[in-house]
Amino acid sequence: ACASSLAALDVAVGALRSGAADFAVAGGVELACTTRDMVLCSALGLLSHSRNAPFDAAADGFTPGDGCGLFLLKRYDDARRDGDTVHGVIRAVGASNDAKSLIAPDVAGQVRAMQRAFAQVDFEPCTVDYLEAHGTGTKVGDRVEIAAAARLYAGGPRAGALRIGSAKSFFGHTFAAAGSAGLLRTLLALRAGTLPPNTLLRTLNPALGLAAIPAEIATRAEPWPRPPGRPRRAAVSSFGTGGINYHVLVEEDPAHREHHEHRESHENREKGSGPR
Repeated sequence: ACASSLAALDVAVGALRSGAADFAVAGGVELACTTRDMVLCSALGLLSHSRNAPFDAAADGFTPGDGCGLFLLKRYDDARRDGDTVHGVIRAVGASNDAKSLIAPDVAGQVRAMQRAFAQVDFEPCTVDYLEAHGTGTKVGDRVEIAAAARLYAGGPRAGALRIGSAKSFFGHTFAAAGSAGLLRTLLALRAGTLPPNTLLRTLNPALGLAAIPAEIATRAEPWPRPPGRPRRAAVSSFGTGGINYHVLVEEDPAHREHHEHRESHENREKGSGPR
């Protein structure tokens, strides 16, 4: 269901790591929504009466969308050898299945997916700058997701507030393609050095408890400063029907970072070489 894109990504990453494949195409596609699906979502109380507004105090569900997002995946060294443009590096994919309910999200299950992702890397949650949330805009879903994120991301010395956003505020809920939309937005943000905004957010839901992380949900695009001594880092979450939870950790391409650091250093030297 809604976690299909990142489930496909997980399978592809596993094949690359094991050597079973040298490249893979993974992602998700959601074509025009069917009447049956919409009747089901309506009966379950998941659809908004007006707009998809994740994290808003008046959020009352999601609006449906459709789309496609596919990614060509290769081992990093192979991509560099072949001269490929690297939009980002997937550092970890964490997964869990709490399966306690058909639609109700579970904090413990989401936390397990996050913990399993961080068990694969050598950095702490406090060094992640941006979280592309599942962010459906349902009252229970948004609250549970932020509560789960707080369990992991509130620990450690954080240089600045964790920025949180959701592509669904722009595209609606694209179901099987939802994880692809979030990952694509995150990769583009990493390359552009821009923290992406949310739209339709008028009054932040006070029940979210963002201050405990601390976290912020921006309503306009902002520069994404490169932290000293490390790459920009982001996480992407996607949660599906039946309690399927995925959490992906992504970094900017090290070569991209080194190129810009070299250019900035050169520009600084040029500025400092004038007459005094």
